[in-house]
Amino acid sequence: MLGVALLLRARAAGEQGLRLGALAGLVAGQLALVALYLFALRPAVLGRALTGAAPIGGSLATQWQSSIATWPSLFLWLFAPLHSNTSDAVRIATSWTDPATLAGLALALGSAVACVGLLARGHALAAAALAWIWIAFLPTSGLTPLLHARAERNLFLSLFGAALLAGIGFAALRRTRLPRALAFALAAFAVLALAERTFARSPDWRSTLALFSRDVAADPHHREGRVNLVVALASAGRTAEAKQQVDVLAAQHPAEEGWHSYLLEPNLRELVCLVNAAAGADADTVRRYPPRALAWSEVWLEAGFHACYAGALERLSRCEDALPIYAALQRGSRGADAQRFAEGAARCNAALGRATPPSS
Repeated sequence: MLGVALLLRARAAGEQGLRLGALAGLVAGQLALVALYLFALRPAVLGRALTGAAPIGGSLATQWQSSIATWPSLFLWLFAPLHSNTSDAVRIATSWTDPATLAGLALALGSAVACVGLLARGHALAAAALAWIWIAFLPTSGLTPLLHARAERNLFLSLFGAALLAGIGFAALRRTRLPRALAFALAAFAVLALAERTFARSPDWRSTLALFSRDVAADPHHREGRVNLVVALASAGRTAEAKQQVDVLAAQHPAEEGWHSYLLEPNLRELVCLVNAAAGADADTVRRYPPRALAWSEVWLEAGFHACYAGALERLSRCEDALPIYAALQRGSRGADAQRFAEGAARCNAALGRATPPSS
């Protein structure tokens, strides 16, 4: 894009060719800004330059196919945000011939051609607006794996370009033979429509419960949203509803069902255990996650879940299975936590008629 702009500028000035030195300087400056953002500014704020997320489907090809397939709907939302949702769920595309993936590629190619055409016709501001949309969009477009495969908030920077492009379009309408009143009516309709969408969406943000009740109902694949809904319900003392939602969440198998939505599995297991404990349904936890032999390191990789799990086993009178977990947790704990796990082990030993071994 920088090269095309320089070439057109050179032609307008009567020059014969592109000045490679000027182009190299612009590209170098662009790359320097990207490097500064990725390796200095972003780590300073977020702690690391890249998210470290695994690619969708375990391969970059699937990552790109699935992400590109979302581009048409994301760009449609930019210009016509009829519905909003915090969901990050996407359908997994597994082929470059997937219709949505082809549509995404066509959108990118068409935008590039349109930008060059606008520059060639002297509409530099419109070309800049279109370029702004893509420049702001690409870092979170899914070409590199992200924790959330899609998110409306990632489009907020692109909105400036979309708004500028819309404004240029309305200005162009006024220069046509279209009646001025009609052009004004179209602009007013666009503003009022956006205002109505804002008015309709705002009440959802009154509380976590209101927001995620609505968003999960609209998109049942929104796993992280359902987690937030479960936590909100449990905090409000609505344990039965929290149990119902956590059962739906635990029963989902995104990869097998052809979709993707971010959620840390260790956090899910701990949530399932805690909600079942509050609902008096420890048997559901053990049924879903049967006991097995664990190394000490495995216990500590999911310490929160195993602390809850050991308690569930104890309450189900399965102290033989709970004791090794209590011992591993006690071994790596200090203070009140170590005392809590020691007391759990002591209760289990007493239930089994054994003497509690002295702590080392």
